[in-house]
Amino acid sequence: LSPGNVYIEKHLMGKNEHNPYWVDWLFTAHKREDVRHLVQNYMVRNQEQLFDLSNDPYELTNLADESALRNIKNELALALDAWMKQQGDVGAKLDSWEMYESVNSN
Repeated sequence: LSPGNVYIEKHLMGKNEHNPYWVDWLFTAHKREDVRHLVQNYMVRNQEQLFDLSNDPYELTNLADESALRNIKNELALALDAWMKQQGDVGAKLDSWEMYESVNSN
């Protein structure tokens, strides 16, 4: 997941019985600003995201740039870095097209 790249969430965007709304959103986005905003939020993600799940359970308002939350964001970033290192997760390199092709060429 890299900022500026289109993100495809197959569970949301895929065609299945548990997802009756994605296609409707796509066909409504050109008529309604609020729906276009939802579609864009799912398809193009910010590099950093921080949500107040108590007050925003649907994660519609990204608080990552709020200066008052800088310390919380830094603590979470350190915890994520430590967890990724423990898991052997190399980050965005793992999600590259080259990595995808190398896995699927076998």
